[in-house]
Amino acid sequence: MNERCSARSIGRWGGVLILFLTGILILSCSAEHSTGLLPPPFFGRTDDDIDELWPNADGDSWTFEFAQYFSAEGMPDALAGLADIDPEDLDFRDIERRVMIDFPRATSVDTESDFQLRFNGMTNSAGGRKQALETVSATDPHLPKVNLKSLGLPPSILNRIWLARPDLRSRLEEGGFVPSSHDPAGKDLLTGPLFENSFRPAPFEKKGGWIGYYGDVHPDSSFTIVKGPAEEGTSFRHQLARGLADNIWEYGAIVGERSVDTPAGRFDVIRVAYFFDFGESDIVGQDGETIGSFHSYSIAIADFAPGVGPVHQRGYDFLIPPIPELGIGGITLFHETKLIDYDVPHSPLGN
Repeated sequence: MNERCSARSIGRWGGVLILFLTGILILSCSAEHSTGLLPPPFFGRTDDDIDELWPNADGDSWTFEFAQYFSAEGMPDALAGLADIDPEDLDFRDIERRVMIDFPRATSVDTESDFQLRFNGMTNSAGGRKQALETVSATDPHLPKVNLKSLGLPPSILNRIWLARPDLRSRLEEGGFVPSSHDPAGKDLLTGPLFENSFRPAPFEKKGGWIGYYGDVHPDSSFTIVKGPAEEGTSFRHQLARGLADNIWEYGAIVGERSVDTPAGRFDVIRVAYFFDFGESDIVGQDGETIGSFHSYSIAIADFAPGVGPVHQRGYDFLIPPIPELGIGGITLFHETKLIDYDVPHSPLGN
């Protein structure tokens, strides 16, 4: 009798325990989705898994649409107060929030384009032979869009440095790092997509839990795209253009898993947020006199779908000093890139 009662009690309490654990699981999933985050199939893995964020077999390609807007009305709300924050104290969730603020729609489109990134052999860099990630025009000639390839823009980071730092422009041009025909009043207000380089193929490397570009200015890597381990909170700091200046820095962090919609479909992604501090430069009047200083910076996010690669990127650039004589309070540029199509046949996750 006692044995039967004991077995019956164990069965009853076992059933209660199962129901209890099931309830916890349901509540956990509900809470997870209520935060806007996806279930974590990717986080908490090894440095090697950072490789899945950008497949890089020769011939792999991604086609994007790109749009850029500009405003000469001074600093937008998305950038307010950033210059007063110590970069070491940055909250990258706040950077993400700022980037996702809509640009004032009264501002007309400055540039629209389609372009393709494609791995094609190897290229020389200041850091030796690296994989060549080239920009290929994907623009239909019958569409009213700009051919980014034909513009010959320098690497995206160097282009932003050129815009932000008039004091470094002659050295950039003399060193052949930007085209000698660069014109600040013309097409060169176009900063370009974050990972694009139509001047020459970008030297790309993926090694030891690090993905980035090597540059022409310094033998060291010139731009970190993402760093492992692939988990929320992983952060990095990178001094940029060390051959030119000592006060230009990149800060970044993985901020979470998201789901994003693009013309190529919906993707579960790993999101990286960036803050680029381009330092201070002088504001020069019409007669050449120094009338103040200007702190320039960019913020951005980039979304990577494991096994597919980069699928979405957007950001704000506050790079061009005020021009008091013209009543211009500094020019802000907003840019967004979305995946249209991709071809990564060697990736087990991408197709």
